[in-house]
Amino acid sequence: MILLLLDKIQETGSNKYIPYLRAWEKIDYKKVRARIREVIRDIESDVSVDQQAAADRADSINEAMKGLEPHDIDLRCIECGNYFTFSVGEQRFYQRMGFVHPRRCPSCREQRDLEFL
Repeated sequence: MILLLLDKIQETGSNKYIPYLRAWEKIDYKKVRARIREVIRDIESDVSVDQQAAADRADSINEAMKGLEPHDIDLRCIECGNYFTFSVGEQRFYQRMGFVHPRRCPSCREQRDLEFL
């Protein structure tokens, strides 16, 4: 993801990112630092962007974002430690409502809800 971000910054050709890249370069890993230096050099020297490579990368990202077919997920309850199934239907409901994955199994959720009544 970091390298994709750097590709996008490079494609802008904007000098406004260089101070951030220089600061980032001082604290990040060797490979990322090398890529940051390359992006800065290309922006400063107005190297033209390979539009075909950018289009191919965008296609690749879009394909990856499609992801896998939805499937049931086994989650571990933070209360009792037992595993429970988070079904595809529940996942869609949670996503539609903007909720995060449940952390408790249905039994522990029910017990917790009863404590508040």
